[in-house]
Formats: sequence, structure tokens, C-alpha cells
Amino acid sequence: MRASKSEGLQAYGFESCPRSECRLGFLTQKNE
Repeated sequence: MRASKSEGLQAYGFESCPRSECRLGFLTQKNE
């Protein structure tokens, strides 16, 4: 389990892309 990496990517993604589309993309990647 890479919770740390996932969290880091999530935080970076959310901050880098505050848009709904970007957020959805990151959520989808995490689910994959």
C-alpha cells in the first residue's frame, strides 16, 4: 500500500488542479 505516495499525489493534484475535472481525473486514477 502506498498511502503516503497517494496522499502526496492527491494533495499536489488538488493544489495544482483545483478544477473539478482535474480532481475527478485524480480520483479516477486513485480508484484504478
